[in-house]
Amino acid sequence: MTKHLRKMRSWPDHKAWFKFIDIDTCLDSIYASDNAYIVDDAFLVVYELVTPWYAKEDVVLLNEVIILRLVPGGDFKNVASFLERKREEAGAKLVCVGTALTRTDAALASVYHKLGFKTETIILVQDPALT
Repeated sequence: MTKHLRKMRSWPDHKAWFKFIDIDTCLDSIYASDNAYIVDDAFLVVYELVTPWYAKEDVVLLNEVIILRLVPGGDFKNVASFLERKREEAGAKLVCVGTALTRTDAALASVYHKLGFKTETIILVQDPALT
């Protein structure tokens, strides 16, 4: 896992915020999570159950924090099924995932689309170092 996080920091041409990734902070967050699981013997899946700032307190969403392939193998469909099962168990209204930790957003989004997810937002970043 640390190998993947280190590799991401070396992609300076990709996402401006990758340079801020602190491996120790990432690991601390994962270890402190009550919702960190290994799925299909291949994927680390960490999520949080949150009430968005714009919703009433009884609205809970399952928000993916990180999904990381740890070893070759496994079926990503099982990750989507796992998240849906956890959403149902928690009584959450939606499963929210993203493409933040991938080098190719469109490729991962395509995988999610095939599994029934739809794109609803785009995040824009302004990096003062580049302006």
